[in-house]
Amino acid sequence: MLAALFFMAFGILGIYYGFISQRSRRKVLDWPQAKGKVLHRELLQSRSTKGGYIYSPHVQYIYHVAGTQFTGNRIYRMGAGGSSSQKNQQAFLDQIPEDVWVRHDPQNPSEACLFPERSGIIAMIYAVGTIFLFLGIGWLIKSFI
Repeated sequence: MLAALFFMAFGILGIYYGFISQRSRRKVLDWPQAKGKVLHRELLQSRSTKGGYIYSPHVQYIYHVAGTQFTGNRIYRMGAGGSSSQKNQQAFLDQIPEDVWVRHDPQNPSEACLFPERSGIIAMIYAVGTIFLFLGIGWLIKSFI
């Protein structure tokens, strides 16, 4: 029964995180855009808990809003993530042009990113959360029968 509750809690958290991610995506899509320039890009490497490496794209860019220059480093508003595939992450990083459109919060122009959250990732978060929730519910029902 404890495992069922764990599954349900994990599912609810997953669905909640999907909701927050979707809301963030919609918000970013409504932000104005300013022309920017990528100053630096690199692929960061860190050790994974499994002994391999995780590769994460990192960029630094400048953009101007109302005559003020800002510096940003967010690719996505909620993080760029990482992967064990150096080749895929490098290909992603190479796709980012030198001249970019930077989306920025109109109330706080220092909060900016290059892209809204990926809708496919958000759908996957919802799906995994929903699966765990229903597995937990099913497991809970089965324990009472």
